[in-house]
Amino acid sequence: MKKINIFLLLLFSININPLAQNCLNSKKMLQGYFYAGTSQLDTKAAGGFYQSQNQPKKMSSEIENILNGKEVQIVVQKNEIQNFTDEIEGFTVYIINNTDKAIGLHAQDSRLYVIRQVYFNGKWNDIEFLRSSGCGNSYHKVFAKPNEYWEFVVPCLKGNFAANFRFKLLLEKDKYIYSNEFTGRFNKRQLRKKSK
Repeated sequence: MKKINIFLLLLFSININPLAQNCLNSKKMLQGYFYAGTSQLDTKAAGGFYQSQNQPKKMSSEIENILNGKEVQIVVQKNEIQNFTDEIEGFTVYIINNTDKAIGLHAQDSRLYVIRQVYFNGKWNDIEFLRSSGCGNSYHKVFAKPNEYWEFVVPCLKGNFAANFRFKLLLEKDKYIYSNEFTGRFNKRQLRKKSK
């Protein structure tokens, strides 16, 4: 019995599936990383774009509990820790269609127009960007049916400055929605220096 207990102690101390322990210490703007699959085809798109396997999911009771109204929403759940990569810790962001009709969101090779913003010097500033594609076939829409949602993992950040953050999502031309605010850290160079 003593040998079994020692074995179990060793097993739990090794941590077979550890979560990454580091936040990203970026010194430049990051490119967008919200890749989304689709519930229906975009019949108006030219085709030939990259198609993400991150399909919309059916609404669950857990998702219903974080909703605020009957609309499209982007919700940050910073306490839902996941791995962004093997080395970088992340947390969960949901885009939820809590309406009675399908929504189509603009995408470039399945990447949604979502960027992180920081509140700094009295205003909201972008600290991420979306690079344009030279190929017209890259542009299309992805769809979520009523009561469907996408789940994304985003990197946590570290840096010299503590601040409030949010995510901005393009719904249609010049119309955006914003996530709930959350706290974190960043580096000032993320305000101006774009990644290659």
